[in-house]
Amino acid sequence: MKKIFVLMLALLTVVLLDGCGGSDKELRLGTGGTGGMYFDYGNHLAEQLKKFSADHAFTVKATAGSAANIRLIRDGFLDFAIVQSDILARGVDNRGMFNTEGCTIVAALYDEPCQIIVAAQSNIKTIADLAGKRVSIGEEESGVLKNATEILLAHGLTVGMIKPVHLSFADAAAALERNEIDAFFCTAGAPTKAIADLAEKKSIGMLAVSPDVINNMSKVYGGYARCTIPAGTYRGLDADVETIGTKAVLIAAAAVDPKAVESVAQTVFDNGLDVNYAVAGINGAFHQGVVDFYDARGVKVNVYNGDAGNTMIAGQD
Repeated sequence: MKKIFVLMLALLTVVLLDGCGGSDKELRLGTGGTGGMYFDYGNHLAEQLKKFSADHAFTVKATAGSAANIRLIRDGFLDFAIVQSDILARGVDNRGMFNTEGCTIVAALYDEPCQIIVAAQSNIKTIADLAGKRVSIGEEESGVLKNATEILLAHGLTVGMIKPVHLSFADAAAALERNEIDAFFCTAGAPTKAIADLAEKKSIGMLAVSPDVINNMSKVYGGYARCTIPAGTYRGLDADVETIGTKAVLIAAAAVDPKAVESVAQTVFDNGLDVNYAVAGINGAFHQGVVDFYDARGVKVNVYNGDAGNTMIAGQD
């Protein structure tokens, strides 16, 4: 977790110093709901970035999540955002909330497991047991909502077979603490603050996703991979939990100055991010500012050329 924060800090420090074409334009980073890792990182970063320059304004925006961030980048309200890799994969079709026109990739940053939290004393032991239960499946326009829907379907459940609510991570954790819901879905880097805080107040459990389901979902949907949440990640979590997950991906508006984006990439990789991890399995077009960077390291990526459908799975050449 500390490593991820250092990478993000170095990354956005360079953006702030370089700006967008040297202007004093406000730089806006879309994160996620309060209690999630995106939002937590963004606020820590904003505090640190004030020390580096008085010439630029850096603003962290709390949003509903990945799908909302794509829309906000597309509509010109954000310059950078963090989104789930599986949401980006839906951009291939360029329809509705998943239309990625004007959105470009900088790098994948870290894994985000899909965490399904219940009370430790609950009689909910498997995902199938969620039938008829009160479950937060994520905010509207969030990647979590899509993940929850697909995980439920993989276990023979539809949203209509549970009692769904749409809460942020923080609100869902608070609702579970008050026994107002029975479970909640959270797709975020682990440990996630909202879950960690909850675990200090209430004994929690986490539902696993079976290897067969993980394999099937990875084949059917883009952007998924197997993740393990180690024992001890949260108070009371005494055994590893196998689940499915995505990657957190930094994206930028296509209009952001290529030199600024190139500096971002250079700083991220100088601080330990593996170049092959940054592109492996990421479906989409990369910002012009990082194409030469990847090419110099033997990795070919697809460059955004203004065509929203110009996408491919990036990887080592």
